[in-house]
Amino acid sequence: MNRRTPGTGSALKPVRDKSNPPISFGGTGGGKSGGYRTLLATNMRDRWIFLFGFAKNERDNVDDAELSKLKSLAHVYIGMGEEMIGRLIKAKCAR
Repeated sequence: MNRRTPGTGSALKPVRDKSNPPISFGGTGGGKSGGYRTLLATNMRDRWIFLFGFAKNERDNVDDAELSKLKSLAHVYIGMGEEMIGRLIKAKCAR
């Protein structure tokens, strides 16, 4: 498994092709290595969920323990219905 893709699809298998490149964002004045990496979970249809992000100049990747926890979290979020996700977002925003 590619550690940069902790959750893609219900089976959590990475998808690597031209239509699904790794997602990175450039930072100010840092070039590509000064950017950020994001980790997403998806069912490859209608649900894309941001799980984790980090600056590439602060760490190289996620470790095995983090990857395991992110996979578990991805399964939970991908399995939730729209109503439950909406309630969680609303509760978080109300804080």
